[in-house]
Amino acid sequence: MKNIMPRSVRYAALLFSCITLSCNTALAAERSNAPEMTNISKTDVETNTLMNINAINLMNPEPGVYTSGQPSKEELQAMADAGIKHIINLRPDSEMDWDEQQFVESQGMTYSVLPIASAADLNTDNAAALDQLLKNSNGEPTLVHCASGNRIGAVIAVREGKLNNVGVEQAVETGKQWGLTKMEPHVREVLSAP
Repeated sequence: MKNIMPRSVRYAALLFSCITLSCNTALAAERSNAPEMTNISKTDVETNTLMNINAINLMNPEPGVYTSGQPSKEELQAMADAGIKHIINLRPDSEMDWDEQQFVESQGMTYSVLPIASAADLNTDNAAALDQLLKNSNGEPTLVHCASGNRIGAVIAVREGKLNNVGVEQAVETGKQWGLTKMEPHVREVLSAP
């Protein structure tokens, strides 16, 4: 069958195809040599928003995990709005004067309690329990709180020393990054015990 398309149209189509292919190849090469653009991740946006919430001793010790003292209802609502998905409360019922669980769940977040009432509760079982709660969050933004943040840091220091076999000084330093203050002497005792 004879091609009925005029020769000039065929050449124009061929020329257009070649130009398009050349442009696409050049563009792809330019993109591959260009420096990678840094995008603000969802976690960064949440961190910027969350760190502007005026919660007691609010810290961000590792990506996606935040610690604080007791947040108010308004702060919990702001945290939910900023993307927090899980709340882990280390305060025992005897310290609570309102139904935090009901409020947190009404904001669409999950709620867990691991009561650490005193230094006597600093042990490997509770350290392992907190570690598991953090793992259960599957990397989603999580807030761990107690009254001031001190107990959080203490339990994390015990986790580091007893479960992760980190030396006492490094475990205490990690605990401080999570909020450890006044419980440091007791943490050192726990970490030094066999």
